[in-house]
Amino acid sequence: MAGLWVAYQTKSWRYGLLAAIWSAIVASLIWFLAVLLVFYLFNGAPQQAQVFRAEGDDADFARSGLADLNAFMMEDFMGAGFYHSLLLPALAAILGSVSAVIGKAAARLGEI
Repeated sequence: MAGLWVAYQTKSWRYGLLAAIWSAIVASLIWFLAVLLVFYLFNGAPQQAQVFRAEGDDADFARSGLADLNAFMMEDFMGAGFYHSLLLPALAAILGSVSAVIGKAAARLGEI
């Protein structure tokens, strides 16, 4: 949506694409910080243990061979943060380029 809106407003495919990529970068950083915040806020709480059981983290921890659950979870979060930060901008580049073309075309059609 950011790419579509910016391309429509500026009539520039490049600015629409950049808006899509930067919004994905910011969104992935916000997501990662929110995940870490929730982990630290509920660390050791019964609700956290319930979530870990529901998501299968306990079974993954048992298979990992690590002795510390917090170290395992932090390793898991860092991996997720890395891949989200890598894949979201790449996906945004693909979808943002398509939406930027649509936005630019809509802006040009509006001029006629």
